[in-house]
Amino acid sequence: MRQCKADYGIDAPGVVRNFFLISLSLLMLSIFSFQIQSALWFWIVFLYSFFTFLPLFATGCWMLYGTKIAKPKIALKIIQNLKLTGNEKLLDLGCGRGILLCEAAKHLPHGKVYGIDLWSSKDQSGNRPEKTLENADREGVKERVSIHTGDVRFLPFPDSSFDVVVSSLCLHNIQGKEEREKSLLEMLRVLKPGGKFAIADIQHAKAYAEFLISQNANVEYSKTNYSYCPPLKIIEGRKL
Repeated sequence: MRQCKADYGIDAPGVVRNFFLISLSLLMLSIFSFQIQSALWFWIVFLYSFFTFLPLFATGCWMLYGTKIAKPKIALKIIQNLKLTGNEKLLDLGCGRGILLCEAAKHLPHGKVYGIDLWSSKDQSGNRPEKTLENADREGVKERVSIHTGDVRFLPFPDSSFDVVVSSLCLHNIQGKEEREKSLLEMLRVLKPGGKFAIADIQHAKAYAEFLISQNANVEYSKTNYSYCPPLKIIEGRKL
């Protein structure tokens, strides 16, 4: 029997919904404008509603494309760039429903993958540990996946316990520069010397890189990736 494909949900579901609801309302308004008798008011209403509808609808489509099509490709690229040997111990900060977690587990047949999250459905639809484990099961990697509930600023793991740490679209949700830096310090703390890391995010990429460099980490970051909405950057590096 064929296994069901994993479902990684929709990022920022409320935002996507609002883009489509507002754009649909504006489209209906543009159609209604044909009932207006005054030529002046017809053109004012029609042009405003129709040409406001277009960018809002396009942005909603872009966000759905980014979540459903671009995001799996980005996850694959992140893991491939790490050049894993197959037996590493990897931690995913803010793992959500597990798209990066499961991709990592596929590349670690003799390794172990850990995910940690606070499970906010505001940032990802249906975000809860049961869904992540269900996706891991559907991807055939559940036996190599361990899920934890916790704050990435206070990781419940010993020093130097991971070969690799990754994070996707998580750290920008932490309010305040100092609080985000706490999570970066925790990432470095749990990494082994020489351990690799990769962070994909829609904000603060330059600040992450500068802070990690100040902590004597070797850091590189990519050009902006516009296939996801909002566009994101990927920071890669190694703990020295």
